[in-house]
Amino acid sequence: MGWLITLVTEAITEFIVHVLAEWVRSVIVEVIASFMTEIVVGLIAEWVAEAVTALATELAAFVRRSLAVS
Repeated sequence: MGWLITLVTEAITEFIVHVLAEWVRSVIVEVIASFMTEIVVGLIAEWVAEAVTALATELAAFVRRSLAVS
């Protein structure tokens, strides 16, 4: 009878460890995905800001040249 209790205890322990391992893995994956998303969104926002700034600078230079010619 002692072997049955040991077997059941080991099975329950194995199940709990497996569930905890899966939970920890999913939390880690979620954190990494969130971090990567923030990096990508940040890079895109920075690229858009630089593009808009460059466009405004080019437009201002074009207007100055146009006014200088006329």
